[in-house]
Amino acid sequence: MTTVVAIDPSSRKLAAVVSKIGKEPSVETHTRKLPQDKPTACLLAFEWARSLVDMQEESDVCVFVEMPVMGRGGPGSTIPQAQINGALLAGAQMANAEVLPVNNARAKKTVIGRGNATKDDIKQWVKAAWPVLYARIGKDQDLCDSAMIYVYGKGVVERRNKIANVKKLTSVGVRRAKVKH
Repeated sequence: MTTVVAIDPSSRKLAAVVSKIGKEPSVETHTRKLPQDKPTACLLAFEWARSLVDMQEESDVCVFVEMPVMGRGGPGSTIPQAQINGALLAGAQMANAEVLPVNNARAKKTVIGRGNATKDDIKQWVKAAWPVLYARIGKDQDLCDSAMIYVYGKGVVERRNKIANVKKLTSVGVRRAKVKH
């Protein structure tokens, strides 16, 4: 069974939604505030990602981390966020997780239906699509973003597994029968 860890990082706070695929009613949420001192923040991000992976017993772990986007703050806010991202990716990798960076616009397009979805659009989507989780996380935008990244990551893992299973079947000469409905 595969566990998906979906992380929405910023230079001030980390947020994650974690669950085994198929066990979504039992979803974990994790947040971690980061200090302003960037070397310390990077070390904490590294250790946090590593511990999230280490907590997942008897499971393959795929970590999906939203990549930084040049925003209103320009390079002054994007560079520290990129440093945090690097620490998260390294921590998850050191814990032997499969690490997959996520393009924000692509995840929004896949899950919400619009690559330019706003923060409020994401909140409304979580409220409609995952009301049990929304009731727990309330208005925490970072956890709402992590929930969207989780659904995106879950889809990636499921598609990859489906392709791998089809390749296994065709490689041993097994052909899928055509079923008439």
